[in-house]
Amino acid sequence: MKKIFALALSVVLVICSFSTAFAVKDNTVKSGKTGGVILQQGASPKSNLPKTSGSDSVLPEYYSSVDEGYVTPVKDQGEQNTCIMFSGTAAMETALLINGYGEYDLSEEYANYWASTRKDGTGWQRDRVNIGAFPYAGYGYLTSGGVIEESQLPYMSRTEEYFEDLGDIEPLFYAGGIKVIEEEDITAENMKESIMRYGGVVSSFAFSGKYMEKNNNAYFCGDVLGNDVLSSLGHSVYVVGWDDNYPKENFLEGSQPNNNGAWLIKNSWGTTYDYIWISYEDKYLASDLFGGNYAVTDVIKNHSCNQLLKIDTYGTIYNMSFEGGVTNPYDVTFINTFDFSKEMPSISNVQFTTDNVGADYDIYYIPTDNGVPTDNESLWVKLAQGQIPYSGIHNISFKPYIVPDSQGAIGVRIISNDDIPSSIGCCEWLGDSDNYLFLPRTQDNRSFVKSGNTSLGLTECYNYLDDDIGGNFSIRVLANVQQGDSDKNGDIDINDVTTVQKYCVKKISLTEENIDVADVNNDGVVNVRDATLVQMYIAKIIESFS
Repeated sequence: MKKIFALALSVVLVICSFSTAFAVKDNTVKSGKTGGVILQQGASPKSNLPKTSGSDSVLPEYYSSVDEGYVTPVKDQGEQNTCIMFSGTAAMETALLINGYGEYDLSEEYANYWASTRKDGTGWQRDRVNIGAFPYAGYGYLTSGGVIEESQLPYMSRTEEYFEDLGDIEPLFYAGGIKVIEEEDITAENMKESIMRYGGVVSSFAFSGKYMEKNNNAYFCGDVLGNDVLSSLGHSVYVVGWDDNYPKENFLEGSQPNNNGAWLIKNSWGTTYDYIWISYEDKYLASDLFGGNYAVTDVIKNHSCNQLLKIDTYGTIYNMSFEGGVTNPYDVTFINTFDFSKEMPSISNVQFTTDNVGADYDIYYIPTDNGVPTDNESLWVKLAQGQIPYSGIHNISFKPYIVPDSQGAIGVRIISNDDIPSSIGCCEWLGDSDNYLFLPRTQDNRSFVKSGNTSLGLTECYNYLDDDIGGNFSIRVLANVQQGDSDKNGDIDINDVTTVQKYCVKKISLTEENIDVADVNNDGVVNVRDATLVQMYIAKIIESFS
């Protein structure tokens, strides 16, 4: 979704009108294995995948991530409307396999908790038992709440009881990047490329048993259904393959598509329709009525030597841009301020959201003065630059940078190369004045905008609107222990040399994460050579370990 701030030069803020585009599911509806995806009222009901790839496509006629070993076992969501959680978790389990972390059984209950209303009233305004969700609640939890193992919080562990206190459970991983495939981008070719590259695409369709050919697990809905019917049929699944030659005769007799071809989906109903073939001509697979489609592009490992710093709790709700009141709405730096831990003085990744595909970006470390980022761009340190490859969430890595102060800021400059203003993901309330669908935990005076000679505080913008809820930019930074800081005390000194030496003679043990930090030459082992390199670094004989 896109939201535009329009600021008059007199610093009177004007915002384009916005009313909720969503219908809230009635709390009494318990449709169980369907109805888990909340319908987006007013969205296009047309199928976004009406055609298969042309004969000149370089993509194969058949592909399955199941055959490649990238898909974990099918699970069962039971009678809860939690298909969004199961499809997102399936995508994350596949991403872990593809990125070499091995097979995990992740907790859907943890995802369901994260995407429910908290005791302080914030978060998604849904209970975790009866109400469905939006697809972006699914990838929001992957990037913000992270994932834990099923054994840590089993599914339906508290069927009706509300629970909140999970602070003692640390996420194992976060999704680093999310490719969001919106209406203007979703094609059969794009879908197939994303499946081959990332293992699968989370998508939704309208499921009704009347369109199911049970012997072949083949599904095709060619009928145009009313929104009153669709509101209870939305189901989120994980698309993991395709077959251009899947026989049209395999679909329900008397209700068959015109041509061969189908998508392979991983379901979440246990042995009941564990995998389903959905016709290329299905009316509602990837329809905008059920929101965006997405793929997990990479992962961030969370451990004692990594810390994902963020000032927004729940992730992106809008892509926000500015028109008027800034020097150039097509060249804007969006900034968040951070408290950098002394134990994590190095930063190596910045995560942000934008829909400016093809735009150029620069990432900066920006000094602050009393919590305000400096306008003096000569003091900014460029950490990375590149071009935006897709709409969604990006995890940009760069050479580790030692932050000079415990207080600082990260700026993401987006330079649009077309007529679309620069945008950034923002965690802001969703709904209208009478019906909130989402409420953030906003931190005031932590997000800022810089364009040419114009500087704005996001909190100030909201104040002009008499908006006392506001929001923050979804810019995060991965802080790390410095390479060589084996005892994790914030300094590379003789104690780190001693730590490595003691480890080499087996007087002490190190955790897997500490071994990664101590292995300064990255040869896979910690030995005397690493201790020598640390000594040379302390003596300033070498400037870095790379």
